Amino acid sequence: MYPTEQVIEVFGEQVKWPGLGPDGKFTNGSFTDPLIKPSFIPAETLNLLLDNMQRVIEEAGLEPNNIEQDQLLRALRALPISGAISGGGDLHADMVEGMGRDLMKVLLGVDFSALATQAERNAAIAQVMAELRRRCNNNGEIDASGIPDFRGLEIGDYLDGIDLSGAAAPTNGTAPQAWNNTYKNNRIVLSGFNTYKHGGHTENDKNHILFTFRNVIAKGQMNTSDTNANGYKTTALRAWIDGAAGNGSGVLATKLKAALGGEYLYTIRRQLSTKNGNTASWDWQDHTLFLLSEKETFGSTHWSEGGYGEGYGVHVPLYQKSTLYRVKRFNGSRACYWECDPTADRINTFTECSIFGDATTCYASSVEGISPAFCVC
Repeated sequence: MYPTEQVIEVFGEQVKWPGLGPDGKFTNGSFTDPLIKPSFIPAETLNLLLDNMQRVIEEAGLEPNNIEQDQLLRALRALPISGAISGGGDLHADMVEGMGRDLMKVLLGVDFSALATQAERNAAIAQVMAELRRRCNNNGEIDASGIPDFRGLEIGDYLDGIDLSGAAAPTNGTAPQAWNNTYKNNRIVLSGFNTYKHGGHTENDKNHILFTFRNVIAKGQMNTSDTNANGYKTTALRAWIDGAAGNGSGVLATKLKAALGGEYLYTIRRQLSTKNGNTASWDWQDHTLFLLSEKETFGSTHWSEGGYGEGYGVHVPLYQKSTLYRVKRFNGSRACYWECDPTADRINTFTECSIFGDATTCYASSVEGISPAFCVC
């Protein structure tokens, strides 16, 4: 990137231009010998540096300007870290939790720790969600056909500060809480891009970003009695989370939409089991805020019905490379949490992820962890 040294004539004198040092780099010259002159930095070199920095900033999905002093730093934080830095093989936030980045910082340049009140956090969260919606829809900025702009976003990026307090608890369960910086129960993590795009009996036709909760946000029963009849579709827990129709009218979905600052949740179509005793069947269902299936959590079926509902399941990208995010905590301690599948060979249990990160089952009336997922568009 350094310029090629040339010899030019200035007022009849032969001089080197731009006057590089013996190592081919720019030099200050000599402060004791006026004949050893400092280098002159050509405009072309400055322009090349600025053009390169502009390209890095734009690649990260940011808008370069001549005002902000940290824009290059934010751009570097937003770009993927390669194996050249990590020491071999790509290293990402889905394997190393400390590499996940705060979406407030990435998208807004806002330091979360500087937000002293929940009102300030709520305002920043709403701005992040509005920007994510813009990127999903893209407003024709990249392509008029609606190609999304996911540049600078990574699996494992997160959003803190979400306040879920005030929502009624599920029957015999534990209510969601306010934001707690120690436990981070309410942190949401970017878990996939267009995970359900083009799928569904009614097509999921919108670009979207999948989020999961990092931890368990509440506890409750799947049903008040030990039955898995009709599967997840008619459970008490689904009604509390999402509403009986899966349209985001449930207690938890209503609270989450308010906490995010608007109607950002995308209702998708998924195929799930509608178990009837030992008879397996399925149908297409709407889901806005939902429990993941065993297939989505583990990548394969263990206790659930392999051919009913699970044939549609997509292994969530955040969970594909390690157990890091699959293992969740409640107030700091590892906790089991529900999945949406009825157990294949039993009439009284549903599947769940254990405190150890393995696939297991639990009686429907047990009070277990709740850690749902949702799509933003």
